Amino acid sequence: MVLTAVLDYVGVATFAMVSTVAARDRRLDLVSAAMLGTVAGIGGGTLRDLALDRTVFWLHDPGYLYVCVGAATLVWFVGAGPRRRQTLLFLDALGISSFAVVGALIAGEAGVSAPVAVVMGILTATCGGILRDVLAGELAVLVRRDIYISVAMLSATVFVVATELRLPPVPAAICGAAVGTVLRVLVITRRWQLPAPPRA
Repeated sequence: MVLTAVLDYVGVATFAMVSTVAARDRRLDLVSAAMLGTVAGIGGGTLRDLALDRTVFWLHDPGYLYVCVGAATLVWFVGAGPRRRQTLLFLDALGISSFAVVGALIAGEAGVSAPVAVVMGILTATCGGILRDVLAGELAVLVRRDIYISVAMLSATVFVVATELRLPPVPAAICGAAVGTVLRVLVITRRWQLPAPPRA
């Protein structure tokens, strides 16, 4: 499906670029930055494919690797001022949502149940960032109060529910990606956070 490929490449490119900004801030060299960008871009999809016992997607389409390295190299040389950083944050919102939809779609095509498809969407959208943070010595998104994983869950859930209601795959994917992107943009612009547990 063309839309799947488009969403997948959007996610890969944006994750690689956002990760390279962080690597550049830490004064990492180009090779290290490209490595972190590639891990972020393909990490979640790799774990998804392994869990679903599929051929890992970038093994038969190395274009994903070229996109990761190219995007990382571009950002490393060009840099990212305040305006570019803001743009990348919005692109990252689209990337998270796109990855979640793609993961859920691929899982559905593999014949898993709806709840498992949602989990595969979350895994696809978040695990690359988690692996990147671990390698870079950062606090992983999994343990931050930032509304990040919830965005992936919402996107994947909207897509899965839409397909269960017999909406065609393309409109369902657009709905899932759009809802998640809007939520993430609101999180960024309004600085929303999920509530912390009450003190004991």
